[in-house]
Amino acid sequence: ANSLFHWAVAAALFGDGGLHRRAEALLLKRTAVDPADVGMLWKLCDVQRAMGNLGAARKTARRIAAARPRATGDEASVCEKAAWLLTILNGEALPDAPPPALAPTPFVRIENFLDNSQRERLLAMCLDHPERFHPAMIVNRGLDVEMRNAKIADRPVQPQAKAMFAPNLRRVLPQALPLLGVAEPLSRIQVSVTAHLDGGFYKPHIDNDSSEVRNRVVSYAYYLHRRPKPYRGGDLVLYDARRQDACATPGGSPLRFTRIEPLDNSLVLFLSGCLHEVTPVACDSAAFENARFTVNGWVCRDAAGDQG
Repeated sequence: ANSLFHWAVAAALFGDGGLHRRAEALLLKRTAVDPADVGMLWKLCDVQRAMGNLGAARKTARRIAAARPRATGDEASVCEKAAWLLTILNGEALPDAPPPALAPTPFVRIENFLDNSQRERLLAMCLDHPERFHPAMIVNRGLDVEMRNAKIADRPVQPQAKAMFAPNLRRVLPQALPLLGVAEPLSRIQVSVTAHLDGGFYKPHIDNDSSEVRNRVVSYAYYLHRRPKPYRGGDLVLYDARRQDACATPGGSPLRFTRIEPLDNSLVLFLSGCLHEVTPVACDSAAFENARFTVNGWVCRDAAGDQG
């Protein structure tokens, strides 16, 4: 079970659904035989969130957290992580205490974020101006197609999107920031509009890891696309691991992460210092209208020297 778990979580990152479904089935059998095996339950929870099955992961985390009062040693550490994850998945405020080592990354997801008329206007704004989308750059690196394959909008799409989107984002920040453990007041909102077409991706990175972007505190992504969804992939992966742990092999420290599907008209917020990536997008057609569109950006400290 341990070997299959390591391979399954690694394979889940690359979309190998068959392997992680096999691992989940095996772990479900093992935990049915021994419902008190906290370590095996945590492996099951890891596989479920790696699959993006957050409802199942919540149920499993709840089972683990229930064992916390009687747990000792390694089991107590696992129960602490499960309780932390359960707080995140329940949309509750994080405790003031520091998180457990390599704990799941906090995030907030808000579905049906915009009313339908706003969503339609925003999508039309993207679809009507494919010529305004250009290859996306990376701060301090410029164009790096090995690291990032996406397009980013310029005028008139970007400023119009910001004028529509920023007030809605400000409206939810007072409720969202405590769920991320952010207590400081944040006033600056940076907005960009991106499109990931067939083959688009963004490899593991951190949004505030250089002096030019050090004032970014919270990152966000709002997803929208044509209906029915014209692409596969493009999931947001939030790593538990530090940067140097992110590409560990099954023979070493196992990959652990939460996968978040890009649901149309949903907003996801997370800490800018968290390691994350966008998995490759696959479309049956390279047509621009089939892209995975996002309004994304950062909520920043109001200080000089930060760049978008």
